[in-house]
Amino acid sequence: SVASVNARNNWWGAANGPSGSGSGSGDRVSSGVDFGNWRNTKVSLFVYPENDTTVLYTGLLSPVALFFQNWSTPNDNVKFRATSDKPWLYTTEEKTVDLDQEWGGRGQLLFGVPDGTPAGSVAHIEVNATSTVDGSSDKARFVVIAGSMALSAISIAPDSATIAPGDTVQFSAQGYNPFSRSVDIQPRWMCTGGSIDQSGQFIAGNETGLFQVMVIDIESGITAQTEVRIGWPTRVEAGSETIATRFQLFQNYPNPFNPVTQIPYSIPERSHVTIRVYNMLGRHVCTLVDQVQPAGQYMTSWKGVDDNNRAVSGGIYIYHLMTNLKQQSRKMLLLK
Repeated sequence: SVASVNARNNWWGAANGPSGSGSGSGDRVSSGVDFGNWRNTKVSLFVYPENDTTVLYTGLLSPVALFFQNWSTPNDNVKFRATSDKPWLYTTEEKTVDLDQEWGGRGQLLFGVPDGTPAGSVAHIEVNATSTVDGSSDKARFVVIAGSMALSAISIAPDSATIAPGDTVQFSAQGYNPFSRSVDIQPRWMCTGGSIDQSGQFIAGNETGLFQVMVIDIESGITAQTEVRIGWPTRVEAGSETIATRFQLFQNYPNPFNPVTQIPYSIPERSHVTIRVYNMLGRHVCTLVDQVQPAGQYMTSWKGVDDNNRAVSGGIYIYHLMTNLKQQSRKMLLLK
């Protein structure tokens, strides 16, 4: 059998479709081409939103980008107008955009979802665009969903700690809404295995073991907790070198930090070691270590820059240690 090439919904140069295997007078097509549902008018202008579904926060003015392209008239000037089935759209007047970039042109719509709008409410948007040069037109449809700004989760930094009896570690807490945007909280700190003040400073007691640090948002009752291991580092002496007896990635310090933090780690045997930093979207930021190292305890540092030595924005970052046999990750908080 002959494989079928999917060429449906195309313009073939004539309103009655393609010639050749088709019965029209347009462009000739060979057998094995599925040209069904052809367009009866020429299509050259395209408009499309940055996302088919966009979540917007209540109580804020939020832009949504539109992109335009005209294959027949690259340097076009396009008129466009948007409509919505909910009164969230601020850009209701007709606007124009010049397709003065190699890839076309960019327009923008402004939305304002009122405070009190139930989370998950949906508005359906339609954009109609027309070329002022060749008269071609296109339309795009997308939806806007109302998102809540309310607190939904709390993150504690550092996400764990290993300290000696009597030592201190500073904890901090940050709230987030369902869309990972930061939200202020009213924290109340609690702990086992030591004491903690309401600034988040934990002082380890004399008992060794695994303990908890907890925080609760007074207003919402949402909680979070992390672990604190109180004890003494395990190591043995081998000649004049201190050799680590286990694989471990320690919590960075200081944390939170600005502008530099130290990252201690230990490996129990010779291995190729990499330590990389990622943002919360999982995108690589920089590589701190990439080499073969003998067993031992080590320290590296990060200055809040990427591989091109450009400063990164404040926020939570993940640092990841990988050896031939094991890997481990922790979080750190860069303040700006």
